[in-house]
Amino acid sequence: MAGAFYPDDPGELQAIVDGFLSRSHQLPHEPLLLIVPYAGYVYSGATAGTAFRQLQGREYDSIVVLGTSHHSAGLQEMAIWPSGAFSTPLGLMPIDSELAQRIIFARALDRSGIALSDPRSGRGAVCASPYRPAVMGKLRTAG
Repeated sequence: MAGAFYPDDPGELQAIVDGFLSRSHQLPHEPLLLIVPYAGYVYSGATAGTAFRQLQGREYDSIVVLGTSHHSAGLQEMAIWPSGAFSTPLGLMPIDSELAQRIIFARALDRSGIALSDPRSGRGAVCASPYRPAVMGKLRTAG
């Protein structure tokens, strides 16, 4: 996604993310859920910045990023990246492997399908990841 949905230059990307965040206001209530667009930053970056601004300075153990499949019509299973990290020009976004394994186990008990997935296949997580260092510090992700 770097170089297509957002700049691949770390300095340019940081300036864009910081700009979107600084032009946004934080609401007084702590969110339990965010619905964030994930088109290219030129189209939806300001809206994403407003959403992620709501997390800044607030405490969360982990976040879960949900997104649609752009590769499989009618996907009947859930895809999850079980460990490692998403890589962005602003650094790594570590996966909460313990939470990912709990999600995988819960889905197995439910007899629903699950596929281990490359995180690059889901644009939502990849487009959201550059905001993570600015608003969530060392927070881990399952997605």
